[in-house]
Order: sequence, then structure tokens, then C-alpha cells
Amino acid sequence: MTAGEMSLEVRVLQNPNLMTLLLRQGGELLPELGYDDDCAQFLPWTLRWVELESIARLAALRDARLRHPGALLALLSCFTPLTTDEEIRAARPMLAAALNLLSEGPPAPEPRFGPNLPDRLAYQLDHWDQRENYRWIIAAEGWTLADANDDGWWPLSIRSRDSLEFPFQQWATFMNDVVAAYRTHVDPAWRSLPVLRTATLTADDIDLVDLADQLATAGCDHPVILRALRDPHDPLESEWVLELLRGQEPGSRLDNHLVE
Repeated sequence: MTAGEMSLEVRVLQNPNLMTLLLRQGGELLPELGYDDDCAQFLPWTLRWVELESIARLAALRDARLRHPGALLALLSCFTPLTTDEEIRAARPMLAAALNLLSEGPPAPEPRFGPNLPDRLAYQLDHWDQRENYRWIIAAEGWTLADANDDGWWPLSIRSRDSLEFPFQQWATFMNDVVAAYRTHVDPAWRSLPVLRTATLTADDIDLVDLADQLATAGCDHPVILRALRDPHDPLESEWVLELLRGQEPGSRLDNHLVE
């Protein structure tokens, strides 16, 4: 995933099982952002939920094969600690939708937590919300992960306060570029359609196929946007595309649509 001058890389090894998240600036590989393995040595918690959502959405808009919520969200979910009830409520259904999408195809070899990728995701879904003792806070460096109880335990993260390893400035630049690139996929003129000016309507209240037809008439030929309206694999796919079309923040509409 490239945005601006930065690229986010995921490296996976199977023996031993290791997944590493890295940021590249031009030709220079920056220090590790986080890593996760089957052993006792792991520091995975790197991404805020809203960051993961933005990255996965941009990837889906750029590559029609990467439906969202789907494989990329599932792959990177281990790097995302859920630290509030709001995050848990929004994230669990998104991961469940990703699991359902991946379960439609043949099992993918994946030894960790089970014989295939769906089993691994099921494990992640069950254990995702056990990180509630931590909070994302704003520090001088930027967003950092801290112990909410201040009992001396450091979170499993390189992105902690006063860290000398995490590339805070470069990460902030990368995420700003991700958000900017994400927004460029919509022509502001499309928002003049009456249904997109009514911010309270959800996907359940709209004839999505008719909206897709209206967008196409207005000049939209983006395959991911039109498919999410005409043939979504899950209602959440339509909802995040509606957020994009309306210029709303990621997750702002999903919270009104999801159920426990």
C-alpha cells in the first residue's frame, strides 16, 4: 500500500510463523512498526481502528479484488487493539463480515490458531476485545498506546509514549496521505444528488441500485463504488461506500447501522 512517498509493507513467514508491519520511505526501510508471531516475543499493537479502516478502504478502492470488509482488514486486524466500547461495537461486525467473505472460497493454509484462515479469524473475533485496559492518547509524538490503569504494565506496542523506535512523524505523514487519496475517489459534483444530501438515510432506506444508476448517469464509472451499491457482499460494504460518497468520516454511519 503506497500513499504519497510512503509505503506500508506486510511481511509473512510460516516457519516460524511471523507477520511484520513496516513502513518504507522511498527506498529506505524504516524501523518495524510491529510484529506478531506464535512465540512469546510479539509487539503487534500498532494501528488505531480508524487507521486500519482508512487503509483497508483505500486498498479496496484501488483494487477491485480487495473487497472491504475483506481480506486486508482480516490480515491486519491483529495489529489493532480495540480500546473502547465504541471500537469494539464497530469492529466486531466488520471482522465477521470479512470472515464470511473469506469463508466462501476454499480454505487457505494457515497453521496459526487453526488449519485454515477462517479458523484464525474466528479466534481473532473471539479474542479481539481483551485489550480494554489500554487507551490511545495524544502525546507530544502523536497518538500513542498507554495503560489505562497506569499500573506499570506497558502495552504490547512499539507505538508507546516516549518510544524512540516508532517513526511517529513518518507515520502521521503516511496516514494524512492515505486519507487524502481515499477522498479523491469521489467527484464532489456527485454529492448534489438528493439522496446523498440526506445524511440521515442508511443503506436500508435507499434504493441502492437506483443510486448506482444515478451516479453512473452523473459520470461515475468506479467499479468498486458501483458494485458496492448494486451487488454488495454485505450491507456494511454499501454503508462505507455511502460514507465515502457523502464525505463523512469512516465509521460515522456504521455506528448507526450496526447492532450488537
